Amino acid sequence: MLLTMSGCGSSNQRVSTENDSLRRDNLELKREIDRLHGSVKAQADKLQSLESSKTPPADPDAQIPQVTYVKFGRYSTALDQNNDGHDDIIRLYVLTLDQRKRFLPIAGQVVAQVDHVVAGQNPVTLATQQFDAKAVDAAYRSQFTGTHYTFDIPLPKGDAIKNIKQLTVSLQLTDLQVGTKFNEQIVLPLKP
Repeated sequence: MLLTMSGCGSSNQRVSTENDSLRRDNLELKREIDRLHGSVKAQADKLQSLESSKTPPADPDAQIPQVTYVKFGRYSTALDQNNDGHDDIIRLYVLTLDQRKRFLPIAGQVVAQVDHVVAGQNPVTLATQQFDAKAVDAAYRSQFTGTHYTFDIPLPKGDAIKNIKQLTVSLQLTDLQVGTKFNEQIVLPLKP
């Protein structure tokens, strides 16, 4: 009988030690759960404060300005830059306007072509000039002639423009932000 009791005592002690170990693990797990709940609540509070600080959504009736119209400025002309009595360049003043006809800067590319057009004959191209996005950006002006882009197209020298009294200038501007192409033409008088 003594043997039986001594065996039971050590078994009870093992069970008690095991229970203490399980209680300790359980307490540690509860503390970890409480810590994680606190962390989740802190993250939820932070998210809520960030969401409430956002700017309100844009007015659905508001129109975002974008270029919808391109036109030549009134000072577009042929110029005699070297004072030899003959025009040397075409200077274009180009306006990029939004839906309310306000000037709006643009990231774009420009192709300008100068033609001599005679009724009943094919047009003769006298000059073509391309302006990449960097050149378009450099062409931006805001001065006494207004806000615009200025593009100079050199004219050929000599007989190529002899006796020509007017030129047709075609311009294609590509809005690089949305891909829209705008085409405009203007007829300019020329000093041959």
